[in-house]
Amino acid sequence: MQEMMILLKFRVTNFRSVDDSGWIEVDNVTSLIGTNESGKTNLLLPLWKLNPAKDGEIKPTADYPRKRYNEIRSMDEKPVFIEAHFELPETLAKKVANLTGSTIDDVRIALVEKRFDGTYIIGFYRDYVYAIKKTLYASEQESPRVQELRHEHRALAG
Repeated sequence: MQEMMILLKFRVTNFRSVDDSGWIEVDNVTSLIGTNESGKTNLLLPLWKLNPAKDGEIKPTADYPRKRYNEIRSMDEKPVFIEAHFELPETLAKKVANLTGSTIDDVRIALVEKRFDGTYIIGFYRDYVYAIKKTLYASEQESPRVQELRHEHRALAG
């Protein structure tokens, strides 16, 4: 039996009616509860579009947020609409560590993002923590994103 990557958390941004879901932590059983038309499907569709079995192409008229349709359509570099953190199984983590010259712990958590143009951005937890630290120490302003990164860095530090 093939081992599978385990979804740990995900975040949806600028997808249909979802501006920013914030990080949604996932466990063995996770439920989304809400009234009809509250956006539950718009949180799950991006996960499916991250790696669809079939028919998962991005449809600008349906998937771009209506209020930003023209802005996103005219961008050369399309924005990320889904970010996900996965735990790699031991055998895959070993293969990735060998290929990259890293330790298994450095590559245990994979970070996967997908842009509206279909391109992927893939990294690993150690790079993510480094990028947060770099952003925090390079920034002199307390923008909402820097505040969010400070909070996340404190959470990661324990």
